[in-house]
Amino acid sequence: MAGEGNVHPTRSEALRAAEDSLRTQGGKLRVKERGGRWRESFTIGRSGFARISAVEGIHLPGDMEKHLRELDRQGLSPEDRLKAIMRKLGK
Repeated sequence: MAGEGNVHPTRSEALRAAEDSLRTQGGKLRVKERGGRWRESFTIGRSGFARISAVEGIHLPGDMEKHLRELDRQGLSPEDRLKAIMRKLGK
């Protein structure tokens, strides 16, 4: 799991580890550029989004939750996850 202070051999490996963690848990991803500047992005994970949505009475159908867990297991890129979801929904 990616966490504050974890060091990875390459930037792409570090981003992949952080994205894997953020996908389900949410949190804040901070990327330091070569010039020492910070670039920030905030992501709400599926569990956090589910809790917020529940307040509004919005819930994912069980088959969709299962499908999203399967996509997590496959470790797809965000682009490939979107394509898989669009295929499932027929759009």
